[in-house]
Amino acid sequence: MERIKISVVMAVYNGEVYLREAMESIIRQTYQNWELIVVDDASTDRTPQILAGYQDQRIHVLTNPTNLKLPASLNRGIAAATGKYILRMDADDICRLDRFEKQVAFMESHPETAFSWGLGIPYTNGAMQTSFLTYSLSYRMIQALFLFFCPVYHSCVIIRREIFRSFQYDSSFTISEDLELWTRISRKHQFHGQMSYYILYRKHAGQATNSKNRDLQRTQVKKIISAFLEEAHIVFNDRELEFHMELLYGEDPVETDKMICWMKLFIQKNRLNGFFQPGGLKYAMMWKIDELFRAKRLSLPSYLKAGIKISIFSLFSYWLKKLVHAVSELSHRKAAIRKFGASLR
Repeated sequence: MERIKISVVMAVYNGEVYLREAMESIIRQTYQNWELIVVDDASTDRTPQILAGYQDQRIHVLTNPTNLKLPASLNRGIAAATGKYILRMDADDICRLDRFEKQVAFMESHPETAFSWGLGIPYTNGAMQTSFLTYSLSYRMIQALFLFFCPVYHSCVIIRREIFRSFQYDSSFTISEDLELWTRISRKHQFHGQMSYYILYRKHAGQATNSKNRDLQRTQVKKIISAFLEEAHIVFNDRELEFHMELLYGEDPVETDKMICWMKLFIQKNRLNGFFQPGGLKYAMMWKIDELFRAKRLSLPSYLKAGIKISIFSLFSYWLKKLVHAVSELSHRKAAIRKFGASLR
């Protein structure tokens, strides 16, 4: 029986440096029933010439007359997709050669899942970097993490086409379009993160979320979090919401007692309707205070005090999950590095 057709959607703007490697990692996939829709967002470098050099009939190039930015470009690619599933891919990343095969198999065996994603290994100057990020939690647990960061690897997502078409990206969010989309979908559908490394993702100065765009990102994320909390019927005043954003984007030491009061208030407000799973919300808070401690914005005594105030059980559970994930991730990472070796040859 013929394999299910899938659509890979990629948007590129002035991507001549890394584009060929990204394209080749798609062409050489073990799963071959795919179409690649590349949206050239009015590139001014050699990107059009590189794309024109591929004669594979499965590759379709759409060219924007003007630079529309990533969200609008991706929406154009989604509208043109004909596969049962749509896979996202960035023009500067590299797929593991069995990525499509593994992700399609997962979605076929989990019909309740709207979208899923795997992990990515940072790839800088031709070398793989250390990465310890695991999100193989239940979707209700992951949902609360959206309050503090985006746990979904955008370039490693597979999603059912009808879901993608019914939601699409909000093009007004030019930097945080992925977080905005996932929070919207998560209100109505299940999703799942896999503990498997499927991409090498590059870290370089040309990326949209670099430091010069930090203020814009903060503004956009604040809107997303506000809408997410409104859907959860959790009302924060401007001062409380701004404190939340300071936890996400600030650089100064955190006022411990103020943070503890904020956490208790959050838990109390959520208890009224239970939008966020209580254990998931506490886990997400533990993740945040752990990050604040590692960023030296929180002292060890303050870290322990905040953890105990959330609950001793949550503190213990967080570290147990982190230990189990770290051990499991090491084995997955070693296997993935061997697989990526073939992708880079």
